[in-house]
Amino acid sequence: MKQFFVTLLLLRAITAGASWVGYTMHTRVEACKSLTPSRRFGHVHALMVEDPEQGWKASLDELHKFADSWGNSNAPMNTPLGRWCATQRRLNTLGQLVDERVRALDNLGFLWDSPTDIDDPTAEFPGGDSWDTMCDRFAGYRQEYGDGQVPKKFNLDPVLGGWVAAVRRRREALGASRVVQLEALGFEWVSTRQCGSAFMETFRELRCFYDEHGHTEVARVLGETSDLARWCDAQRSANARGLLPDKRQAYLEGIGFAWCKDPTQL
Repeated sequence: MKQFFVTLLLLRAITAGASWVGYTMHTRVEACKSLTPSRRFGHVHALMVEDPEQGWKASLDELHKFADSWGNSNAPMNTPLGRWCATQRRLNTLGQLVDERVRALDNLGFLWDSPTDIDDPTAEFPGGDSWDTMCDRFAGYRQEYGDGQVPKKFNLDPVLGGWVAAVRRRREALGASRVVQLEALGFEWVSTRQCGSAFMETFRELRCFYDEHGHTEVARVLGETSDLARWCDAQRSANARGLLPDKRQAYLEGIGFAWCKDPTQL
């Protein structure tokens, strides 16, 4: 009989403990709602560590709020919520995202390919958007904002932001008719929202060289020991070893970069 009461007391303690944990978790989720987005997602991350299922639901709730504010569910990568979205895309690609979560994200219109990863601006886009549709969306942006400087991470239309960045990278591959079409719309080939990465800073220097000389044979003009010529050599070496990312290749090829130092070797 004594053992029975001991067991009963233990069961009550466990039940009470579970209820308290559930109550505490619910209270913390509710408390997050009054915080700013950045602080709120910090609390959400803590929840994900303590209770992954509750944390995932809290992150989905954050994505709902983002969608309500911006009209789409594709948070930019430079935010905690955007990095969570990237994780969901990666897990889905690996087949590790359960169907229930896939459906929950699909219901929000979630894009399984990140808009910033758009590579071919002439291809059909998520939702069936064609080249002409994207041109219309660009024209709408220009009419509303008065310029063609669409941010790459444009919250209101992340697909448009990714498309504009891809168009700038792929200018040489677009063909004359598309270039004329874009320029008639007031497309701006050079972004004033300049990325601060070391690659992009030097690439802009190379683009200025190209604009002035009409080619990228830097060593022939500035000498092989110039900083810009050595940087060009480093890009050629990285490309030859398969270490140059596709997007960087596209930027360089967009200004007719010579992958061989001596054009007669082509």
